[in-house]
Amino acid sequence: MTAAVADSSQGKPSRFELRIALTYFAIFMSSGLHLPYFPLWLEYRSLTPTEISIVLSMPLFVRVIAAPLVSMLADRSSDRAHILTLCTILAVIVAAFYFVPFGFAGILAVSLLLSPPWTSQVPVADTIALSGVRRY
Repeated sequence: MTAAVADSSQGKPSRFELRIALTYFAIFMSSGLHLPYFPLWLEYRSLTPTEISIVLSMPLFVRVIAAPLVSMLADRSSDRAHILTLCTILAVIVAAFYFVPFGFAGILAVSLLLSPPWTSQVPVADTIALSGVRRY
């Protein structure tokens, strides 16, 4: 029985636990900064309360469709880490467009485009972590 455990640990990636912990830290740190301050930033950008509520709510509808689709793509991929990396890179690129001085329509478009890669990071990270726990 211990031989099976030793065999499965030989292929363990270097510092797997630390890498997973840092992945979750990065994901939830960005959410922790975004959630409380984004509405204030929208108000600073002179959006009305109705426009702010639309910008905050519409990405939730996109997430319902996008997260399962990205998760299915990750399940079919040979390496889920590549999908997580791609989601992260796309999210950073799309989020950079918040610095462009858009009005309501532009901010809404950026928020809708940001939703699929950003909200899919947690489910993909979960599958990587759970696969690693089972394997190693």
